[in-house]
Amino acid sequence: MKFDVVIAGIGGQGVLTAATFISRMALASGLQVKQSEVHGMAQRGGTVVAQVRIADAIVESSLIRYAGAGLIIGFEPLEALRVLHLLSPDGWIVTTTDQVRNFSDYPQDTLLDSYFSRLPHCFRFNGRDKARNSGIENASSMIVLGAASRHIPFFDGGDSDRVIGELFKGKGDFVVDMNRTAFRLGRELQQ
Repeated sequence: MKFDVVIAGIGGQGVLTAATFISRMALASGLQVKQSEVHGMAQRGGTVVAQVRIADAIVESSLIRYAGAGLIIGFEPLEALRVLHLLSPDGWIVTTTDQVRNFSDYPQDTLLDSYFSRLPHCFRFNGRDKARNSGIENASSMIVLGAASRHIPFFDGGDSDRVIGELFKGKGDFVVDMNRTAFRLGRELQQ
């Protein structure tokens, strides 16, 4: 078994936390993991991409080859499109439609829609609205991660509460519970 995941977003959206979460879930399943990330020019507001490679044997390289990813998780739609060259022909892309328009010539919605509509396996939804309507406004990325986790083969969600607790314990019980709730909401979305 081998499965590669790319997570793309903007600094401050939780890209690295999501990669750590996926890695820890894979390790809890007894699998091998390699993780890498690329940071943009700034911590907040710059491009951040993480790659997680999972296998039942030793993972030689931490970088995903062209058209090798089984899943792209987008915390920002344009950032998800920037890594589209890594998606395998039968891979999935799960992304929020929430945009971070942090430069003047950000593409129009119709252009983004035209790219996403060509993909055979794509699930897009407004993570920010879903979080706001559920009373957990600061956890939209965890909702996206929950929805995307349905496309990771080894993932059944069984250890998710424990791993989320480990990742967020330093931020207090409220933040831990909020992220657990957000992850479950994402897992329950119909795709």
